[in-house]
This record gives sequence, C-alpha cells and structure tokens, in this order.
Amino acid sequence: MNHINPWLLSATLLVCSSAALANWHPLTSHASAEKIEIDMDSIKQSGPMAIYRQVQVRSQVAHAKDKDGETLTTQLYEYDCMGSKMRILDKPEPQWQELPEHPLGQETLQLICPSG
Repeated sequence: MNHINPWLLSATLLVCSSAALANWHPLTSHASAEKIEIDMDSIKQSGPMAIYRQVQVRSQVAHAKDKDGETLTTQLYEYDCMGSKMRILDKPEPQWQELPEHPLGQETLQLICPSG
C-alpha cells in the first residue's frame, strides 16, 4: 500500500486553496442569512488616473430550507471612486449603476477607494 507524504499533501492543499488564503474582509451584514466579504488583496487600479478599483466579492447565503446547504458565489466588481458608481464585471454587458443601500455600496467604496 502506498503512503502519501504528509508534506506533499500539505503543499498540494496549500497551492489549491489560494481563495482560502485571500485577505477576506467581512462587510456589515444587511440580512442575517447573507455573509459578504471582499478580498482586499484582489484590489486593482484601472482607468484614467487609476480612479477605478476592481475587487473580488464573495457572498454566502444560508438557505432556510436546507440548513446544511449554502450558496457561495464570487464575483468581480468595479467601483468608480470619483463618480461613486459600481458595476458587476461578471455580467455580459456590465452597466454602471448608483451605489446600492447595501454593504457593497458606500461601505465598500470607502474601503477600497483612497480618501482625499
């Protein structure tokens, strides 16, 4: 019977779990069943004068019907720091929209955009 080297197994799991090693920052929950986090390490500047910020957002929703089941999604958002707008880049034709009354609105904008 072959034995797996525990160090090799650990190294493999470490490489395969990069999302688990991300710098996830929890946002204020607006609904008790939803947990929203942003990956602070994923923030990238883009656009003219680098006024745009792209960030990975992870949301997890526990379903009332199936307490063991949870839905975990990760999406890429872009924020216009000067115009206070956002869009979801994972959509086919992402459109700029006003910031929602939601933690992904003003709370996220303040976290990822430089002040001043």
